[in-house]
Amino acid sequence: MTTWLPFTALTFLTAFAHERPRQFRDAPERIAMVAIATEVAQADVMARWHHHPRMLGAVIIEAILAESGLDQDVHSGLRRGRAGEICLMQIAPVNIAWQPFSDSFDALAGVEFEPTSECIMAGVKTLLAADLRCTRKHPKGNWVRVLWTGYQYSAYCFGGKYAKERERETNRIAWTRWEPKDQHIDALDAASNQLLNQ
Repeated sequence: MTTWLPFTALTFLTAFAHERPRQFRDAPERIAMVAIATEVAQADVMARWHHHPRMLGAVIIEAILAESGLDQDVHSGLRRGRAGEICLMQIAPVNIAWQPFSDSFDALAGVEFEPTSECIMAGVKTLLAADLRCTRKHPKGNWVRVLWTGYQYSAYCFGGKYAKERERETNRIAWTRWEPKDQHIDALDAASNQLLNQ
């Protein structure tokens, strides 16, 4: 058994996958790996996050779900966005946030732990930049909605339909009590063991 268990990320992502059994039937280890990468990214940037700690994990998970839907073809790089966006967080080629984490833009795609982690870290860096830039411009506004607007439109910090939906889902992820099930813990253990053996 692992000593640290990312229950929030794991249980939410697993519940998301169980709602779509045809799409994710062979994915429990991949989803557990994404949950572990989410927790690693969260721990890495927590000191720079100035909102409730639980919201950071929720923002990361919502970004993954909103941008890629955990789709394996997007995760692996087989399918990209219209502007060439890549990986679970749909990082755009013009976004330089990936550079500290990866040797090349294309290396962000892949279902292994290293590219998954690099992709999530690049996305988290983009989220932090949007949060810092946009909450300064709108200090009295709804920071979650402002963050999502800044994440989607790097030049703007106003709300909109996209931002309202992302705000609602982020709050749902953050404040719903997700109870881990045995299969979630088993999947996390399998993914952890696989990572340790690489």
